[in-house]
Amino acid sequence: AGEALAARQAGLLAGVRRELAASPEVLRAGAMEAWDAARGVWVPDRFVLTRAGFLHRLARSPGGDPEVSMVQGPPTPVLAESVALARCAFEQGEAPVFRLVETAAGSLARSLFLAPRTRARTFRTASVEECMDWAIALREVLAACTR
Repeated sequence: AGEALAARQAGLLAGVRRELAASPEVLRAGAMEAWDAARGVWVPDRFVLTRAGFLHRLARSPGGDPEVSMVQGPPTPVLAESVALARCAFEQGEAPVFRLVETAAGSLARSLFLAPRTRARTFRTASVEECMDWAIALREVLAACTR
């Protein structure tokens, strides 16, 4: 019974991956590492960049695969975190590393009297070429967000 369930889950996960790859809303998807400053380590994750201007990090199951929800309808990936790129700036690092710096949206009083809060996320890809591909895609989305 356990093997049958594992095989079914693997099949559903493969279907979700195919749907993500074929979706016109997905501009880029793939593996990157995110820097965890609290632990001082690179954490491998899967990310999806969407036409709507978001970079999503997919949640992971205990086995390391992206987590899938089967509640209400077809299986869908579970998002662990989403970054609204309209509030971000791209900072080139030494490839294959780059950063997204997010400025928190706040009130007019906050922006006039206090420095805006920022949060930087650092990413690393497997190669310089992959870093360039992510950088191009992210910059295109950032440019579209500011139009």
